[in-house]
Amino acid sequence: MTKKLGSIILSLTIILSSSVAYGSEPKILAQSEELNKLRTEVVETATMPEKEVSKEEELAQKKEALIKVFDFSIQELKELSSKEKLISLIKGEKIYNLEARSVLDKFTEFEKTISEYKEMIQDKEVTLELVQQTAISFKEWRESIYDPEVAIAFDILLVAKGDGVLEKTNERFTKIEKDLQKLSDLKRISKEDYQQNLQLAKNSLQISMEFQNKIEGLLEAKILASQPVIEDSLALSATTTEEVTMMTMTATSTEEFASTTATLEVIEEEKPEEIKNILIEQFNSIKDTYQEFFKISKIVKEVVRR
Repeated sequence: MTKKLGSIILSLTIILSSSVAYGSEPKILAQSEELNKLRTEVVETATMPEKEVSKEEELAQKKEALIKVFDFSIQELKELSSKEKLISLIKGEKIYNLEARSVLDKFTEFEKTISEYKEMIQDKEVTLELVQQTAISFKEWRESIYDPEVAIAFDILLVAKGDGVLEKTNERFTKIEKDLQKLSDLKRISKEDYQQNLQLAKNSLQISMEFQNKIEGLLEAKILASQPVIEDSLALSATTTEEVTMMTMTATSTEEFASTTATLEVIEEEKPEEIKNILIEQFNSIKDTYQEFFKISKIVKEVVRR
């Protein structure tokens, strides 16, 4: 196997969004054994020591390595699209629901594209040169189109997880608050006994909500930043050179230019890890809320026993 192709195949095993969700808290997206096995096979095949082989054997090796990369990508799409992941989010009108539907449509097209790549090199008449060109083409397609969408898919799942945990915690808080009010009305407990802890729980819950709003905003910004810029060619063709020049000058006044540049810088600085890190902070805040729930439960038991 040539060094160049081996390097291309190795680079194809690196998923842009793997640092977002795999192997770190919060452990939202565990890889299946099948996907881990495919990843290992790709790496082992791509890093095999070079040997003197016939052209037929070299072609077979290259085809095998590249097919494993294709199989890995297809399996990854299937897992992300499963009912436990993206498909479970298609109902609803929140930002992650809307984007989940969009990403699933793209993943369907991605799977077709990868299958076409696979069929291309499985042809009996395929040559070493064609396999090499296919590997380069697939690498460019994956890096520019496939990987960014997979990264957004991971973020969607993380944001949805945060929202789900927050919703359950909020429901728990509401129930506890109502139960405490009932006990207070029955003179079984005084508000002074639990009011401080209930307020602390409410404060940490509010912080968790703010974290959720922040990560949803980050997700929306990433989605907008990933959209291709489409020029209105019809409008431009109907505009004179002088009018285009005047429009450009008007739209790039000092204030507007500074504002636009600042906005772009914010988008460029948003790394995939930010959503994960904010989600960890949110979960820590939710833990604080539950700590107060436990304290309230203990207080109630002690007071009722008196």
